[in-house]
Amino acid sequence: MEHFVSLLQSVLGLTARQGWTWLVAGLSVLGLNSFGVGPFAKLDAGWVAVAGLAAVFGAAILIVSLGAYLVGMANSRC
Repeated sequence: MEHFVSLLQSVLGLTARQGWTWLVAGLSVLGLNSFGVGPFAKLDAGWVAVAGLAAVFGAAILIVSLGAYLVGMANSRC
């Protein structure tokens, strides 16, 4: 399991900080669009889908980072 998680992180080269950035940016655009704030009120459906994908991508990065942290903690206890 440790090798799989480290492979995912090394191939993508993404950190938890980048995951938070993607997640917050995607959720911000989705939230601003749903409340009709400024220019975000008139976004095309394609841009709303891109914002949703950015939020999901950020969440996936965070899940992989959490998995790497938990695997590292489990290995340090052994």
